Amino acid sequence: MAVTIPSNVLEELVKSDVVKRIWNNKEIQLDLPKEPEELKTTAQSGPADSNQQIGADKLHKENIKGKGSKVGVIDTGIDYNHPDLKDAYKGGYDFVDNDSDPMETTYDDWKTTPYPEVNPSSGSTYYTSHGTHVSGTIAGQKKNHVDYAVEGVQ
Repeated sequence: MAVTIPSNVLEELVKSDVVKRIWNNKEIQLDLPKEPEELKTTAQSGPADSNQQIGADKLHKENIKGKGSKVGVIDTGIDYNHPDLKDAYKGGYDFVDNDSDPMETTYDDWKTTPYPEVNPSSGSTYYTSHGTHVSGTIAGQKKNHVDYAVEGVQ
């Protein structure tokens, strides 16, 4: 709760059994750096190209694309049938189920389980798409037929 009170009643308020703590409500402003022009135009024309945002596009122009490197994603799983990932996926291991099928848990998967939609202890949903998102950032091949298909860093 935020309240405005005269300073001469603060001590009395702190001594009451109702109030546990009082913090001063300070307004803080930051002088943020200006966004580079190249990112402004990308954001206005459509979804931002993450490779441009992190500078990977400059490496790609020099033909440095991570060929031969292996990347492990320790996350929620991977939808390796996704159009942007199916040709890049070379196998993996699921440390949760202890098998070689790290398929991402989908909303349809959740509907067939006894689990609640939201885990009461963590507040997160049983199903996710974060591991697939991270994998797209790494190795997406821009083959999904949507205007926001992803080309990964590799």
